[in-house]
Amino acid sequence: MTLFDWLYKYREKLEIEIFLAHINHGVRKESDFEEEELKK
Repeated sequence: MTLFDWLYKYREKLEIEIFLAHINHGVRKESDFEEEELKK
């Protein structure tokens, strides 16, 4: 279980809102592909 999964599961109990962000720094050749996959 990732930290995001845990926070999402307990967000109501913890009374928090969760926001995600992705920044493509273009450092790796896979960066553009991963960015497109995350948009889906």
